[in-house]
Amino acid sequence: MIPYTQSLELAGAVREGQAHVRLVGSLAHVEMKRWHYLSWRFITTGVPDFWRLYATVYALLSERDWAA
Repeated sequence: MIPYTQSLELAGAVREGQAHVRLVGSLAHVEMKRWHYLSWRFITTGVPDFWRLYATVYALLSERDWAA
């Protein structure tokens, strides 16, 4: 994990279409934050962040043909 500002700078340094940046706000350092799973904040922030993280991991694995 790197700071999001550096991710945006790296993405801006390559040709359009070569980088895809997905920001996940539910991470504290490199660990998931603890949520109360029935809270509105979890539903509106935690769930969407989980899917962004999942999509990112899936995309990375797909690049290596590891995801079916």
